[in-house]
Amino acid sequence: MKKEKLNKKIFRPDFIPVFPETLENENLEPIYIILLGVIYWLERIKGECKVSNDYLANLLNCKIGVIERGLLRLEDELYIKRFFKDKTKRHREVIKCLLTISLQKNTKSKGLELDPLKQGSKIGIDPLKQGESINNITLSNDKDNMHSLKEVEEFFISEAEKQRGFKPERRFASEKKRISDLLKRYSVSDLKEIIGFYLNHEKSKKNGLSLLIALSTDTLNLWLDNKGKFTSKNLPSMVY
Repeated sequence: MKKEKLNKKIFRPDFIPVFPETLENENLEPIYIILLGVIYWLERIKGECKVSNDYLANLLNCKIGVIERGLLRLEDELYIKRFFKDKTKRHREVIKCLLTISLQKNTKSKGLELDPLKQGSKIGIDPLKQGESINNITLSNDKDNMHSLKEVEEFFISEAEKQRGFKPERRFASEKKRISDLLKRYSVSDLKEIIGFYLNHEKSKKNGLSLLIALSTDTLNLWLDNKGKFTSKNLPSMVY
C-alpha cells in the first residue's frame, strides 16, 4: 500500500541523460549510470535533488539496496557528492551531481530540436560551481582535474597488470582522495613516475600492489631523495 501511494507522487523524467565518461567506467553497473542521469535531471527540473532512496527506487523500479550501493559507488567515483544533516549520515539533505552536459550548436535528436546553444555552453545552472562551498566543504567541478585523476588511476592499473598479470583490488574513495590531494602539489607526470618508482623496487613486493602505498608519504620521500639518480628504465632495488 505504501509503495502504491508513493508511485502516484513519482515525477518521472521525460528523458534520462547519460554521461559519456560513465560508459567507459568498468566500475559502474548500467543501473548506476541511469541513476546518475536521474540525479542530474532532478537537479535541472527541481533545482536540487533532495528525494529519498525510496523515491529513487520506485522511479527506477529497483530495490532500495541497489540505490544505496549505486549512490556509494557514484560518490566513490567522484560523480556525485551527498550532504547530510548530521554527522551520523542517517539523514541526507541533498545529492549534488559533479558533472555537467555540454551541447554543440544546433544539436538535434529524434523528434526533438533543442534551442541553439553556444559551443561548450552548459545546460542550465551548474549544481556546483567551481570553488563553491557547501556545508563547509569546498568542491571543484574542474573536468581537467577529473581527467588527471583518472589518468593516474589507469596508469597504475595498467602498469600493475603488466607486471603481475592481474588487475589489483582497489580502495576507490581513499585512492581518489589521495590522488586529488597530491595533484595540488605534483603533476600527473610526477605521480606516474612515483608509481613507476614504487612498482619497480622491493617495497611493492613486500607491501603488494597498493596505490595508496605507492603514493604514501614514505614513498614520496624516497622518490624525492632518489629523484635524478635513476630513470624509469633502470630503477635501483631498494631495501627496507
